Amino acid sequence: MITIYVIIGILVIMGLIFIDIKRNYNEIPIFKWTFENGDFYFSVPYYIWQVNKKMLARKMYFQNSILDFEGYKYEITNFGGDFPRTKGGLFFERELRFWGNPLNILRTNSNMHITINQYGSGNINIELNNNEYINNIMNIQEYLSKDIYINGTDKELMQNFLNKILSGQSINIKEAKGAYDTFLKYEPLLSFAVDILSLIKEFFSGASS
Repeated sequence: MITIYVIIGILVIMGLIFIDIKRNYNEIPIFKWTFENGDFYFSVPYYIWQVNKKMLARKMYFQNSILDFEGYKYEITNFGGDFPRTKGGLFFERELRFWGNPLNILRTNSNMHITINQYGSGNINIELNNNEYINNIMNIQEYLSKDIYINGTDKELMQNFLNKILSGQSINIKEAKGAYDTFLKYEPLLSFAVDILSLIKEFFSGASS
């Protein structure tokens, strides 16, 4: 009798794992827990069989990504790992925990395609305001990958910069300035990236004034 229950249990778990693998997690909710001393962390709850959800959550809320939560922005600074759910959870419930810092916007530059926010951390975040310009950034990346005349180090620097824009990561100001100067070295890229380069130039001009 016990063997039958074990087999049924295994079959149920296998079925739940299959459902998790096939599920398309377009959005994974994240929650914020605050202690009495003001410290806080973010959590993503999941069941032990939701391996796919766990993996996608780690990709979605990665280190240095910008999180919009209840009208405030935070920078994810650390992934704390897996924990049992402590808020009345069952034995098969777990949660991923993330730590972050609140971000205060010090300055904003924007045009119809792009917004650059500078935060109190000293980093910036470059937001693309429409799908058309997201496609434009991807076209620049494709051009970079195929151009054999661009210096390899320069190509890697520019690709990393564009990847951070597309993934919503915060960018060190020094890194952004380096990418900007590198783009200016290659005339064909100027026509591709004129909007973003002109806005970055305006941003740095304002920072030095």
